[in-house]
Amino acid sequence: MRRHLRGILLATLVVVVAFGLLWAMQRAASPSTDGANIHRAIVLGCVAIGAVLATVSAGAVIWMRSWPARVLLVVAGVLALWASLVIGTGAGYRAWQAMPEPPEAAFADGGPLVFSLLLGWLPATVFVGLAMLVLWLFKKMIDRIAPMDHATDTPAGSPSS
Repeated sequence: MRRHLRGILLATLVVVVAFGLLWAMQRAASPSTDGANIHRAIVLGCVAIGAVLATVSAGAVIWMRSWPARVLLVVAGVLALWASLVIGTGAGYRAWQAMPEPPEAAFADGGPLVFSLLLGWLPATVFVGLAMLVLWLFKKMIDRIAPMDHATDTPAGSPSS
Protein backbone atom coordinates (compact mmCIF):
# COMPACT_ATOMS: atom_id res chain seq x y z
CA MET A 1 0.00 0.00 0.00
CA ARG A 2 2.78 2.43 0.91
CA ARG A 3 4.44 1.72 -2.42
CA HIS A 4 1.32 2.91 -4.23
CA LEU A 5 1.20 6.02 -2.07
CA ARG A 6 4.79 6.77 -3.05
CA GLY A 7 3.86 6.38 -6.70
CA ILE A 8 0.94 8.75 -6.25
CA LEU A 9 3.20 11.24 -4.44
CA LEU A 10 5.78 11.14 -7.24
CA ALA A 11 3.09 11.45 -9.92
CA THR A 12 1.71 14.47 -8.07
CA LEU A 13 5.19 16.01 -7.97
CA VAL A 14 5.63 15.39 -11.71
CA VAL A 15 2.30 17.08 -12.47
CA VAL A 16 3.11 20.05 -10.20
CA VAL A 17 6.53 20.49 -11.84
CA ALA A 18 5.00 20.21 -15.31
CA PHE A 19 2.31 22.77 -14.57
CA GLY A 20 4.93 25.02 -12.98
CA LEU A 21 6.86 24.86 -16.24
CA LEU A 22 3.69 25.69 -18.17
CA TRP A 23 2.98 28.67 -15.93
CA ALA A 24 6.55 29.99 -16.13
CA MET A 25 6.67 29.67 -19.90
CA GLN A 26 3.32 31.37 -20.38
CA ARG A 27 4.34 34.20 -18.03
CA ALA A 28 7.48 34.76 -20.13
CA ALA A 29 5.35 35.60 -23.17
CA SER A 30 3.58 38.89 -22.55
CA PRO A 31 0.01 39.09 -23.89
CA SER A 32 0.67 41.77 -26.48
CA THR A 33 -0.34 41.96 -30.11
CA ASP A 34 3.25 42.56 -31.13
CA GLY A 35 4.31 39.96 -33.71
CA ALA A 36 7.40 38.85 -31.82
CA ASN A 37 5.34 38.27 -28.68
CA ILE A 38 2.74 36.29 -30.61
CA HIS A 39 5.57 34.16 -32.03
CA ARG A 40 7.06 33.67 -28.56
CA ALA A 41 3.68 32.76 -27.04
CA ILE A 42 3.03 30.11 -29.67
CA VAL A 43 6.52 28.63 -29.38
CA LEU A 44 6.40 28.57 -25.58
CA GLY A 45 2.90 27.09 -25.57
CA CYS A 46 3.96 24.22 -27.82
CA VAL A 47 7.21 23.66 -25.93
CA ALA A 48 5.32 23.67 -22.63
CA ILE A 49 3.15 20.79 -23.86
CA GLY A 50 6.29 18.90 -24.88
CA ALA A 51 7.90 19.69 -21.53
CA VAL A 52 4.92 18.25 -19.67
CA LEU A 53 5.09 15.05 -21.74
CA ALA A 54 8.87 14.82 -21.26
CA THR A 55 8.56 15.38 -17.49
CA VAL A 56 5.88 12.70 -17.17
CA SER A 57 8.07 10.36 -19.22
CA ALA A 58 11.06 11.10 -16.98
CA GLY A 59 8.93 10.44 -13.90
CA ALA A 60 7.82 7.08 -15.30
CA VAL A 61 11.45 6.13 -16.01
CA ILE A 62 12.29 6.49 -12.32
CA TRP A 63 9.74 3.83 -11.34
CA MET A 64 10.30 1.35 -14.19
CA ARG A 65 12.46 -1.70 -13.56
CA SER A 66 12.78 -2.93 -17.12
CA TRP A 67 15.72 -1.41 -19.03
CA PRO A 68 14.02 -1.60 -22.44
CA ALA A 69 11.00 0.23 -21.03
CA ARG A 70 13.26 2.88 -19.49
CA VAL A 71 15.09 3.46 -22.76
CA LEU A 72 11.81 3.64 -24.65
CA LEU A 73 10.41 6.21 -22.20
CA VAL A 74 13.55 8.36 -22.36
CA VAL A 75 13.45 8.31 -26.17
CA ALA A 76 9.71 9.11 -26.11
CA GLY A 77 10.30 12.08 -23.80
CA VAL A 78 13.11 13.46 -25.94
CA LEU A 79 11.09 13.00 -29.14
CA ALA A 80 8.02 14.66 -27.60
CA LEU A 81 9.99 17.74 -26.55
CA TRP A 82 11.93 17.88 -29.82
CA ALA A 83 8.77 17.61 -31.91
CA SER A 84 7.03 20.28 -29.87
CA LEU A 85 10.02 22.59 -30.36
CA VAL A 86 9.96 22.09 -34.14
CA ILE A 87 6.17 22.42 -34.39
CA GLY A 88 6.08 25.46 -32.11
CA THR A 89 8.86 27.26 -33.98
CA GLY A 90 7.22 26.64 -37.36
CA ALA A 91 3.75 27.61 -36.15
CA GLY A 92 5.11 30.71 -34.42
CA TYR A 93 6.82 31.95 -37.57
CA ARG A 94 3.72 31.24 -39.68
CA ALA A 95 1.53 33.19 -37.23
CA TRP A 96 4.00 36.07 -37.16
CA GLN A 97 4.20 36.18 -40.95
CA ALA A 98 0.39 35.98 -41.30
CA MET A 99 -0.11 39.21 -39.34
CA PRO A 100 -1.37 42.23 -41.22
CA GLU A 101 1.73 44.13 -42.36
CA PRO A 102 4.33 41.80 -40.80
CA PRO A 103 7.76 43.30 -40.12
CA GLU A 104 10.83 42.28 -42.11
CA ALA A 105 12.16 40.41 -39.07
CA ALA A 106 9.36 37.86 -39.52
CA PHE A 107 10.94 36.78 -42.82
CA ALA A 108 14.59 37.57 -42.15
CA ASP A 109 15.97 34.61 -40.27
CA GLY A 110 15.14 30.92 -40.60
CA GLY A 111 17.97 29.94 -38.27
CA PRO A 112 15.81 29.06 -35.26
CA LEU A 113 13.65 26.75 -37.38
CA VAL A 114 16.69 25.00 -38.85
CA PHE A 115 18.30 24.75 -35.40
CA SER A 116 15.17 23.27 -33.84
CA LEU A 117 14.88 20.74 -36.65
CA LEU A 118 18.51 19.63 -36.77
CA LEU A 119 19.74 20.14 -33.22
CA GLY A 120 16.57 20.36 -31.12
CA TRP A 121 17.28 16.93 -29.70
CA LEU A 122 20.20 18.38 -27.69
CA PRO A 123 18.17 20.67 -25.38
CA ALA A 124 15.43 18.02 -25.25
CA THR A 125 17.93 15.41 -24.05
CA VAL A 126 19.37 17.78 -21.45
CA PHE A 127 15.85 18.64 -20.21
CA VAL A 128 14.81 14.97 -19.89
CA GLY A 129 18.11 14.13 -18.18
CA LEU A 130 17.73 16.95 -15.66
CA ALA A 131 14.10 16.03 -15.00
CA MET A 132 15.14 12.43 -14.38
CA LEU A 133 17.91 13.57 -12.02
CA VAL A 134 15.61 15.83 -10.00
CA LEU A 135 12.90 13.19 -9.77
CA TRP A 136 15.43 10.47 -8.88
CA LEU A 137 16.82 12.65 -6.07
CA PHE A 138 13.28 13.25 -4.86
CA LYS A 139 12.61 9.49 -4.90
CA LYS A 140 15.82 8.86 -2.94
CA MET A 141 14.75 11.47 -0.39
CA ILE A 142 11.40 9.71 0.02
CA ASP A 143 13.14 6.34 0.37
CA ARG A 144 15.41 7.75 3.05
CA ILE A 145 12.46 9.16 4.99
CA ALA A 146 10.35 5.99 4.79
CA PRO A 147 12.39 3.00 3.56
CA MET A 148 10.52 0.12 1.94
CA ASP A 149 11.15 -3.61 1.75
CA HIS A 150 10.45 -4.05 -1.96
CA ALA A 151 10.32 -7.84 -1.70
CA THR A 152 7.28 -7.76 0.58
CA ASP A 153 5.97 -4.30 -0.35
CA THR A 154 5.86 -3.26 3.31
CA PRO A 155 7.74 -0.63 5.28
CA ALA A 156 11.20 -1.80 6.28
CA GLY A 157 11.39 -3.19 9.79
CA SER A 158 7.66 -3.96 10.06
CA PRO A 159 6.42 -7.51 10.52
CA SER A 160 5.20 -8.90 7.20
CA SER A 161 2.10 -11.01 7.10
